[in-house]
Amino acid sequence: MKFLNKKAFTLIELLVVVLIIGILAAIALPQYRLVIEKARAADAISRLGPIYSALERYRLAYGSYPDISGDKVAGFNKILDIEIPPVPEGWNFNYVKNAYVGYILPGDIYIIFEWRYLGQGKKVDACVMVAANKTDAKVKICQAICGHSNMYYYGDAYGCAINDPDNKLGN
Repeated sequence: MKFLNKKAFTLIELLVVVLIIGILAAIALPQYRLVIEKARAADAISRLGPIYSALERYRLAYGSYPDISGDKVAGFNKILDIEIPPVPEGWNFNYVKNAYVGYILPGDIYIIFEWRYLGQGKKVDACVMVAANKTDAKVKICQAICGHSNMYYYGDAYGCAINDPDNKLGN
């Protein structure tokens, strides 16, 4: 009896390869998402630094933060005499007088510099607000961005302070 010359993959071999690729994707995709969130947060923080400094200079010169309405980016450029880079697509710039300045990133992640004083003169400068509910996924995002997983509740969202790994400012 003559045997066929086997030059193709069998169905079992193809299924094993697909299964291995699926397992690798299931492990890699969540980590990829965390890396993307961390990169976006770092970009937002670097963009907010000069704005925050200009707002503090304005407060020291005039006694309060500016009351800007309408096109906020144009208003900041004019009043603070700085050039705020254009807001990346999918991001929203947000400013609340006497409270915070920040960006809302895709996935409802808020990167903010705030002016909240919490006992003994402690002040949170930069923090990440990620969720109305504290979930394992949101804790992982805070951990990736802030370097720790200590989240605190801030009125309507949970978040972590970038400069507060011991959660001394948390509620």
